[in-house]
Amino acid sequence: MTLRVAGRPVAGVRGLGDALPRERGPHWVTCFQVADVAGIPDRLTDLGGHVLRPPHDGPRGRTAVPADPEGARFSVLQVPRRARSRAALGAVGRMSAASRTGARPVRRPDRGGAVPTGVALRDARGQLFRAAERILLRDGPNALTSRAVTAEAGCAKGVLHRHFDDFDTFLTELVQDRVRRIDAQAAALRAAAGTGAVADHLTRALTDVFDSVALGIVKLLTFRDEVRARLRRERPVGMPVAEEATAMIASYLAAERDLGRIADDADVDILALTLVGSGHLLFAGREGAAPAEEEVRRVVDTVLAGVVREPDRLRRRQSAPR
Repeated sequence: MTLRVAGRPVAGVRGLGDALPRERGPHWVTCFQVADVAGIPDRLTDLGGHVLRPPHDGPRGRTAVPADPEGARFSVLQVPRRARSRAALGAVGRMSAASRTGARPVRRPDRGGAVPTGVALRDARGQLFRAAERILLRDGPNALTSRAVTAEAGCAKGVLHRHFDDFDTFLTELVQDRVRRIDAQAAALRAAAGTGAVADHLTRALTDVFDSVALGIVKLLTFRDEVRARLRRERPVGMPVAEEATAMIASYLAAERDLGRIADDADVDILALTLVGSGHLLFAGREGAAPAEEEVRRVVDTVLAGVVREPDRLRRRQSAPR
């Protein structure tokens, strides 16, 4: 059956018989008419896509089924010259209905509207990670499913599985993405050694490390045994996020010790463990709002009591003859 708008053919509908699994259900797929299907595979590869079904003869001409770099499928059709003037668009519609795709609208929980599952994403991995973080913050680790993440990101479920072998792989890399951000923060904190107040730097560092997303990641590791097991194979000891936070603070304290701003005999590893453990308990014990800056600073001041050198004492030490 050909669908027309103002007398012009725009799509086609047909039964598929046994061509597709029955559970696939009714669906649409976009089809583009092209001058030469044979050139599509090379051009598509150059642009970052790939071919799911190579060029082949179909009932209306040469056709192929490619996917864009984010995994969204479509079809292309080369209509025989003699048929172009009479039924090209109708053929496009019929080929669209027969293509192997499961594209159906998904509902964005935060907007209430439907978006096509073939929407292309820029930086798909990053957008999927941010979508998972929003779910963690809003609904907790129990709500994290592949369908929930792709719905939150507004894309097809296949996009996630194009970039990750399975959902546990996605969650493992979500944790690793968070760890990489702590590594970047560590470089900035160490570079701040010798400037400002030690307690101020540590107060900000703890506040940044234990934001709501990081706490959600820690809960996720408790909830997902397989993710924890995969991370354990790469790192036999330590808890991700907490371990990186401890290393970050220990490195910063070591730099301050080298500059003479904390005591020479200070055990920076124990100080870092104490700060991270206390900070985690302080932030994790809150529902909703994070602790005030004054509360975090009080923890830092207590842990560092007798360790940080007073400014006038430091000046005297630096001016003493050597």
